[in-house]
Amino acid sequence: MALIVDNEKNYAELMLTVNLFVPNFNDSDLEIFHSTKITSKTVTVNVKINNNNYKYRYKTLPCMYKSEQLDNKYLKRYGRVGLYQALSEYTGSVLPWGSLTGIRPTKLFYEHLKTNSFDETKDIFRNLYKVSDEKIKIVVDIINHQSKKSKNNNDIHLYIHIPFCPSKCTYCSFISYSIDRYNNLLSEYVNKLIYDIKQSFAMIRKKNYNLRTIYIGGGTPTILSSENLEILLSTINAELKTDSTQKGFAKEILNKKGAKNKKLFKIIEFTVESGRADTITQEKLQIMKKHGVTRICVNPQSFNKEVLKGINRPQNLTETRNAIKWSKELGFIVNMDLIAGLPGDSFQSFKQSLTKTLSFKPDNITVHTLAIKNASKLKETGAEIKNGESVSAMVDYAYRTLHRHQFFPYYLYRQKHMKENLENIGYSQTNKECVFNIDSMEEVASIIACGSGSISKRLFVESNKIERYAVLRDIPQYMENVKEITARKLNLFK
Repeated sequence: MALIVDNEKNYAELMLTVNLFVPNFNDSDLEIFHSTKITSKTVTVNVKINNNNYKYRYKTLPCMYKSEQLDNKYLKRYGRVGLYQALSEYTGSVLPWGSLTGIRPTKLFYEHLKTNSFDETKDIFRNLYKVSDEKIKIVVDIINHQSKKSKNNNDIHLYIHIPFCPSKCTYCSFISYSIDRYNNLLSEYVNKLIYDIKQSFAMIRKKNYNLRTIYIGGGTPTILSSENLEILLSTINAELKTDSTQKGFAKEILNKKGAKNKKLFKIIEFTVESGRADTITQEKLQIMKKHGVTRICVNPQSFNKEVLKGINRPQNLTETRNAIKWSKELGFIVNMDLIAGLPGDSFQSFKQSLTKTLSFKPDNITVHTLAIKNASKLKETGAEIKNGESVSAMVDYAYRTLHRHQFFPYYLYRQKHMKENLENIGYSQTNKECVFNIDSMEEVASIIACGSGSISKRLFVESNKIERYAVLRDIPQYMENVKEITARKLNLFK
């Protein structure tokens, strides 16, 4: 095997396309040569696969020029399109997302809309990127339901990371700590996290950012004890200076004497990604309600006991039922997650899981496609779907069924190594969508993130640039060096 390119900077990007068609490329006998050439306003892509020669010529689009020179990222796009077409012809395979390998198709659609009409942009997706009509329809559907997307250059979100879980699922590639081994770290981690949070709020005030949402993710945030959850949420609430009695929403209150120079916040959403129902109690939900949380996530992933056993995710139906019942009684917006393509799952089993999920009447349902990542146990063991049924059929069924039940798709993202080159889609009932998910997926607002393994992003709208700061994932090192780490992170926002 060999992939030989004329520009080594594009090698990794092109390998993503090769792997879509030839997952075991390193063990194959294929030899691929790839080159691109710019002449005037055209790009020519030459591909040779073994003894087969392919040549594609593309007329570049006006929005893809920068000082009369093609920006390298657009050159990579054309090169990837040419390689996709050559491999498609060579293998006889057609992929639903065509040549797209990026995680944000909707963001790309928005980019083209800056200089093209809606119909012209759909034609670009269809004819240039070779995206199927079915997937274009989903992208258009999502964009039509993103009215809550950020439009303010000064908007920011606060993300808080809790990297602990009751146990590690076999599909998970995150560095998370199992509670049975690291329970002693939880209280100290929360204490260090509080320092990070307070410093982040100080920076948000200093820069006069408009704080839109707070999102506590993981891991499994409700793995925290009621005591630690109270400490964490009361700290956040004190920083917000909110009246949490107003239907769970954080409300701005009047300045009191001596505090008139301190910025107060009026956020529109406060999410705790609770995750596993076995970590959710009435007491914890009441604490969240008291401190202004508006939205929680309960993520069964499947309701098939054998499938759940295979991914090391124990689940009790009664626990799920109780968690959702208690959450609804307290007025939370409730999201539930499912995964299509889990080992041992079938179309019929997935269909039953979706039916069961709908019976709980959640406000949001997210349908993920299994991604077998390098750091997961699934990758190590090589576990696959044993029955050979199509994951695409599961995803398509979910789209049709959820539409029929008045759930609309409102955000989408893709990952490497997803089964059948598919996608993750968040569905919502009207006015129940998660604003944080929209803004973070479309990258239209900055994110200041706290905790081990978190990633902050600063958006520079004028230059269309995003700078990132990733906090190291080693939890003990994060706790030991939290002051230095926080200072480096906040330097991104100065």
